[in-house]
Amino acid sequence: MADAQPLDHSPAAGTAAQRIITECDATLERYPAALDAGADPAVVTGWIAQTQAERAAPVRKQIYARTRASPRAG
Repeated sequence: MADAQPLDHSPAAGTAAQRIITECDATLERYPAALDAGADPAVVTGWIAQTQAERAAPVRKQIYARTRASPRAG
């Protein structure tokens, strides 16, 4: 995987990931209002899919960081 980026495990990376997740969550909360205001449901569905995709990467980073930080039972 020549295109692979090095993983950033710094505390700042976790903060940045949480900021993106929070922004995406706020964006997702606004979409029902857009529908209520008459927005095209097909367009809003696309927005939702895009926002969920943007949110997925930082969520994966957080999960990975937690599993790396947790001692394994054994």
